[in-house]
Amino acid sequence: MIPAGYQRMGRLVLVRLPVELRSHEAEIGEIYRQELHVDAVLAIDRVEKGSRRVPRVRVLSGEGTETAVRDGDLVYRLDAAQLLYSAGNMEERHRIGRLVRPGERVVDLFAGIGYFALPAARIGRASRVVAVEKNPVSFGYLCRNITENRLAGRVFPVLGDNRTVELPPHSFDRVILGYLPSAFPFVGRALELVVEEGGWVHVHSVTSTRLLPRSEQALREIVRRAGGEIIGLTSRTVKSYGPARDHRVWDLNVRPGGSAPAERRSNRGSYISHQFLSKVDNPRGPRVPVRYQPCR
Repeated sequence: MIPAGYQRMGRLVLVRLPVELRSHEAEIGEIYRQELHVDAVLAIDRVEKGSRRVPRVRVLSGEGTETAVRDGDLVYRLDAAQLLYSAGNMEERHRIGRLVRPGERVVDLFAGIGYFALPAARIGRASRVVAVEKNPVSFGYLCRNITENRLAGRVFPVLGDNRTVELPPHSFDRVILGYLPSAFPFVGRALELVVEEGGWVHVHSVTSTRLLPRSEQALREIVRRAGGEIIGLTSRTVKSYGPARDHRVWDLNVRPGGSAPAERRSNRGSYISHQFLSKVDNPRGPRVPVRYQPCR
């Protein structure tokens, strides 16, 4: 009756235990810990609903919930009791790194601990990646991961809500919207940031496999209403999300229309964290000043 499935995360293992095994969870945890040679075994009970999706876990055996997960030559450090790590997104992280061209300017509006921002800089060799994250816990690990992966000076973390932080309009070649259940509501914001001659927006969503044409139509309508133009659109499955539902990413090659509303951006309560940087490079237009402070 011991569950066969588990997720290994560096020095930790996560398991899901059925209710009937709760009375034996300590023994089960110890078996996993010894057999897999890890420091701790955690049981994940549920994930809280809401934008932060906090996991609820219990330590079955061993000590500690912080870990470091290695993916190629990148390391992601996190606390498994406070943050989720999806191994199912690994190929998508690699793919984003391969899509980014050397010298591109990239902004990740839902950066988390650096899931897409770090591959964009390391694999894709982007000249600059701005990584926006509003969860202070995730932001703390984002800063650590940037430092530990030696990407300071190329990845610049921003603490705040991507809808209100001050970012230079039409200054990025690529925008990443890695938010579930749907990043469709943030496409308009992305169009404000894409360079005027056109760039890429990667939009994540949970989509019914039976309603793909309707989802594509909705996405096209969102871009049209925002004044943008779709040059090309493709989509692919990241992973299964349940019966007839997929985690899907939509790759939009888009040309924005108009300029960002000047009155809607406030820098209050947010910062881009690098004390040596004073401006975001925008060689195709005026250099836009932004306030910066170091990670804390």
